[in-house]
Amino acid sequence: MLKRRIIPKILIERRVVGGALEFVSITTQRFSSVRIVGDPISQAKLFESQLADELVVLQRDGSQSGISEGFRTLLSRLANESFMPLAVGGGIDSVDKASYLISAGADKVIIGSAALTDPTLLSSIASRFGSQSIVVSLDIVSHGTDEHSVMTGEARSQVAGNLDDILSQCVSQGAGEILLTDVTRDGLGEGLNLSLGAYTTERIGIPVILSGGAGTPLHFGDAFQYASVDAISAGTFFSRRDQTPIEVRAHMMNSGIPTRSIT
Repeated sequence: MLKRRIIPKILIERRVVGGALEFVSITTQRFSSVRIVGDPISQAKLFESQLADELVVLQRDGSQSGISEGFRTLLSRLANESFMPLAVGGGIDSVDKASYLISAGADKVIIGSAALTDPTLLSSIASRFGSQSIVVSLDIVSHGTDEHSVMTGEARSQVAGNLDDILSQCVSQGAGEILLTDVTRDGLGEGLNLSLGAYTTERIGIPVILSGGAGTPLHFGDAFQYASVDAISAGTFFSRRDQTPIEVRAHMMNSGIPTRSIT
């Protein structure tokens, strides 16, 4: 059985710090209510020491500001100073931008709204780098257990389509993994959307990463056991110093969930 993965998420935004514009890590609630956490490099090193399996790095304002040389430099530092696989996104809407980040150290690129608007983008990236390099990020609002809308636009307020159609489209075009984030649970710590995870894993044959709402190690175990997702990504949860990937992994092992050994 495949080992389940624990993936911290670092959400990055440019802010003025000490009179200079710097990249800082932040957390959000329902894609707003921003709280600054600190330095992304220090955070990544901490997650690596705590045995995280991978790291998701998202530039929050990437779709508006584009992928700057400063962000690429930050990514190169992350790749050189930590040794976890890096999945990186925010503003990737072309093969050239995907290549730009992969050349800087990204192991995978995360494609968001561009996967919905450009029907050739995923297949073009897959043709050049392989499907294993592509994670499609879908932001979801659920209406009960069997109806899920994919959201886009400012504060994820616009409906892009229903989940079934978009999953089929992404898989057929070359997505290697799907990252699902529940918009209404983001940052609240009240539990992951198990029905969304189960609904998706039943319909596609590629790995599913669930995000949005993790608040305790038990939430991770429930999602792995009852939704059969392959990985869980969490930002706000791991930004609290009393919650670590080591503690989550220990809970998983005690629950019989296959995971990388902590010894």
